[in-house]
Amino acid sequence: MYIKKSCSILARFFLAGNLRAVDRYSLENIHVSLLELVEEGKLTLEKIPTVKTIKGWIGRYSASFKKTASEQALVESNKENKENISETNVKRNSSQIEPRKHQKKDQNI
Repeated sequence: MYIKKSCSILARFFLAGNLRAVDRYSLENIHVSLLELVEEGKLTLEKIPTVKTIKGWIGRYSASFKKTASEQALVESNKENKENISETNVKRNSSQIEPRKHQKKDQNI
């Protein structure tokens, strides 16, 4: 439970820095903040990772986060492209029909 809790806390530090650069924590500040949570009784000292471990975790989490974000962006982009293609096809079909009507009217005149 504590490992999941400390990972969840690490994720919040990471995400806060992603949203606003001014909220970015250094590795040492993350470690100090975790130690403060130990003092408050929210975490146990045995479950606090070292600065080196935090650095490795952030590297792995960052890579995973970027991969997931890229996959989601690609899915959204594909959805938008499909919608644009559908709209373009509808516009093409309707524009192809209209000139034919006008051409027939012009021929009958």
